[in-house]
Amino acid sequence: MAELYVRRGTTVEAASAIDLWRESFPADWAPDALDLGAVRSLMRKLLRCRRLPLGALHVLGSAAELWVAYQDGQLVGVLGQLGEQIPRLTGLVLHGDVRGTGVAGAFLQRVVAEHDGMRTRLIRALPAYEGWGRGALARLGFAQLGGVQDYELALPLSVSLSSEERVRWLRWRQRRALVGRAMAAGDLARAVTVDGAYGAPVLSWLGLVDGLVVGPRGEPAGVEYSKYREWGQVRLCPPAERGHNVLLLRVVAEELSRRGVRSLRVALWDSDMETRRTVERWGARVGGHWSWMARRRGEA
Repeated sequence: MAELYVRRGTTVEAASAIDLWRESFPADWAPDALDLGAVRSLMRKLLRCRRLPLGALHVLGSAAELWVAYQDGQLVGVLGQLGEQIPRLTGLVLHGDVRGTGVAGAFLQRVVAEHDGMRTRLIRALPAYEGWGRGALARLGFAQLGGVQDYELALPLSVSLSSEERVRWLRWRQRRALVGRAMAAGDLARAVTVDGAYGAPVLSWLGLVDGLVVGPRGEPAGVEYSKYREWGQVRLCPPAERGHNVLLLRVVAEELSRRGVRSLRVALWDSDMETRRTVERWGARVGGHWSWMARRRGEA
């Protein structure tokens, strides 16, 4: 295999990265009602300084990044990265000519090594549960935290709520403190669930809302929506008590419906059978099945 050159992406490469993602996932983009022109413009804004060092983004509370891989001078791979306190590797795509040649594993290894060099405490990934990615990540020291099932619900729900049943949005610093406590307690499942994708409040100016809400019983949930798509997303923690996640999901769905979100993607841990059965009764469409994986610095 020819030498692989990996680095952070630049403004010039943002458009090429979008094109490679679109070629690799043609069926996944359209249902999301994403305006690729708007996304391309957004990436140019995020990368307007030509490159965004992770350290500078961490000061703002976000670890958004674009990684690129070159071989023989050609762009052959793109890897996205989001995350507030825990960087999340996502959206790995390769040019068709290099698939099956070992480039994917080498690409991931270089990015992980970069994080080790920056003393990143923990990194996470969400590969398909039955895909090749789980094995590749496991060989790099990632441990499986558990499976997550995606569902899609049309909004508004036909479920009545009392006027007292509402969510409370936490401030940015409150969210960071909650994630920090979960990590300190070794509850990585909770930490990766509530940690943000974009995180930094400044990104709301770009139309990206990424927050943490607390339900009527005090349970937290990660919530995302943006002006670039008609759907929102909610991530629920592994259940602590019976019935709490069902109530939390209902109030989150009502809150986002009031904000103009037309459908809600719900990420539920495999262990949350009560909520999974409930959303299926509500007529939710079953989506992908994923595996949360995490790696502490230096583990291999």
